[in-house]
Amino acid sequence: MAAYHPAASPAAWLRERGYNPDGDLCESIPDKHHSWISRTAIFAAVEAGELGVCRFIWEHTASMIRSQNTYGNTPMYQACRFGLLDVASWLLEAGAGPDTRTQDNSGYSPMLLACQNGKLDVAKWLYNMGAAEDIRTKNHNGVTPMLSACTQCHLSVSKWLFQVGAAEDIRTQDKAGNTPMLIVCSKGLLDIASWLFEVGAAEDIRVESKYGDFPLLSAFIRGHLGVAKWLILQGSASNDEGCVDAAMTMLLARRNSKLCAQLLLDFQMLIREHSNFVTVLIATRFSESGMLQNCAASAAEVQSNAYRPVKAQGGRALSVLRGHEGGILRLVADFAGLVRGRQLRNARGAAAILRGYVG
Repeated sequence: MAAYHPAASPAAWLRERGYNPDGDLCESIPDKHHSWISRTAIFAAVEAGELGVCRFIWEHTASMIRSQNTYGNTPMYQACRFGLLDVASWLLEAGAGPDTRTQDNSGYSPMLLACQNGKLDVAKWLYNMGAAEDIRTKNHNGVTPMLSACTQCHLSVSKWLFQVGAAEDIRTQDKAGNTPMLIVCSKGLLDIASWLFEVGAAEDIRVESKYGDFPLLSAFIRGHLGVAKWLILQGSASNDEGCVDAAMTMLLARRNSKLCAQLLLDFQMLIREHSNFVTVLIATRFSESGMLQNCAASAAEVQSNAYRPVKAQGGRALSVLRGHEGGILRLVADFAGLVRGRQLRNARGAAAILRGYVG
């Protein structure tokens, strides 16, 4: 529950913000600091956590506690959004109980907002006050409370949702086909990704969105190399039989010039600091000669004495370990770290794909 300093006089608090405590409290007043935002008195009081002012408004215009702004938000919605449990509890007692489940114009419920903002105490309160079904209620984009909690790095909220009935949503996709696993990997949230993997979303390390995005690609593009290493070791580059999966093939085979340019920008510095695996991965993505030369030049700066970058026929860049058949596997191992057992097999799966592109 957020701390706040109660107003000494509700009437004075309202006057200071441009409201007339003796007049129409339904009037909407522009915010002093954000002129594009306007609020009625009840919304201003709720968002400030001013319970005394909320009571004052209710005594004069009781209907305001169930009003909606232009976005479809209610006072209850805002109290839950900001984690103001005392205000939410009072609103319930004052007659706003039905609004514990009222969605805004975008389909966000108080439960979804509480989970998205990490307000676990409010989420539990809503669950006990009649909004239990909303732990799985989606907004208009297909986003669930579980997806929101995971992608905003609220692991305690995610675990609670899992325990009280939203376990299936660890794999539920939104309308764009994004899974919780895909989004957390794109954000570099390794602890959330590991938890999802352990509790039943392991297959999602290879699941694509409707737009062809998938965890390994997202992690690499955004520079989350720790997540990329983890994904490779968990088998994102091979299926359960150890065979090459389409995901990493797609990662290497794409020839989208805009994506290539972005990758070069994202990894130009990282190439100098990280492993040869990253060098090979990036090099195989560039088909245009100018990009190829830039990538090869960057690669040359980081190659150890045992490595030699060369330019292949057909516009591909490749890097092989001199005189060693297992050079590409060595590159993968260098990147992923010392691995054993299943992780080693997964690294070999990644190496098999790389070998097809770089030698």
